[in-house]
Amino acid sequence: MRAVLRALPVLLLVAGSPGWSCGGDGDDADGDGDGGDFPGVWQYHEGAFSFVNCYTTSTTVPLARSGFQLVEQGGALIRINPDGCRFTITPTTARHASGVTGEQCMVQSTNPYGQPITTRYTVKTLLLELRPDDASEMIEVFGVDSEQTSTLGTVNCEITGNNALYRTP
Repeated sequence: MRAVLRALPVLLLVAGSPGWSCGGDGDDADGDGDGGDFPGVWQYHEGAFSFVNCYTTSTTVPLARSGFQLVEQGGALIRINPDGCRFTITPTTARHASGVTGEQCMVQSTNPYGQPITTRYTVKTLLLELRPDDASEMIEVFGVDSEQTSTLGTVNCEITGNNALYRTP
């Protein structure tokens, strides 16, 4: 089981924290209220982690020095994970955004022996909140189901986290 957990691609989702307030003037960088401050490359702070609960075993996965990119594509914000998974993000206010509950992404990879692994992620919770003063930091809270299938069988897990990220230059 330990080998299966190491092979799990870490899903890095962004979401909003109830602990941060939305002070400030509420304007985004381009002033049109469409969430224009969200796009960019985001990196996790030291101490960030996701909790992976596979029901028979669980672990924490450190996220520091990793991150993701938010890009605008076809009028939507898209979160691109290092593993290539893409999720739609919808700005709800100038400082808040959320993912699409139920949206799925499939990732194909191989284990150290070259055997195929397929992981399907399903969004349960995906919320974002930008720091109110300058949008240089973001808080995430996320919940994702994963189903990983390999020659060893299928493992179902819940992946959750509540972390801080900063915008990279």
